[in-house]
Amino acid sequence: MNLGITAKAAPAIRVEIPADRAAVDDLVEEAFGDPSVKRLVQLIRASEHWLPELSLVAERDGEILGHVLFSTTDLATDRGTVRILLLSPLAVRPSAQGTGVARALVETGLAAAERTDYGVVVLEGDPQMYRRFGFRSATPLGIKRPSEKIPEPAWQAHRLAGYHAGLRGQVSYPSAFWETGSVGP
Repeated sequence: MNLGITAKAAPAIRVEIPADRAAVDDLVEEAFGDPSVKRLVQLIRASEHWLPELSLVAERDGEILGHVLFSTTDLATDRGTVRILLLSPLAVRPSAQGTGVARALVETGLAAAERTDYGVVVLEGDPQMYRRFGFRSATPLGIKRPSEKIPEPAWQAHRLAGYHAGLRGQVSYPSAFWETGSVGP
């Protein structure tokens, strides 16, 4: 029996290419309603923290529906500074929110992150949303927030295969986060 409901195919998740940049920038601004988040993505792309292979888009029928960016950030440990991963931002076109696009982006991104030498991914975000991907409070791991502006419950971490107990210390966000006011609520 046909109920008149047409299921949409799952979006294809792939690495962002240079030709996607304008569409990604527009999508990020639309999703957040804030041009500073678009600027954040642009500044990260131009920085040493940019990992092109971990900037992913969700696409369906030639339309980019979502984007997730994993870049590097510094963790000052008692043995020196170590690079870890930072998930930010995650953006989904408002018309595609609630359709599994965010889930597909984060799961694919974490699977790609597992194939790197990085030991942990940190983020600031909604604990209920990110818990389903294995994120937990970063504080018990000894990973300190880069700013008191970030609410303690929002500061989270996901251990990767390369995780070890020495990954403890103070996170220092890349300058792009400070320049765009992308720290805390």
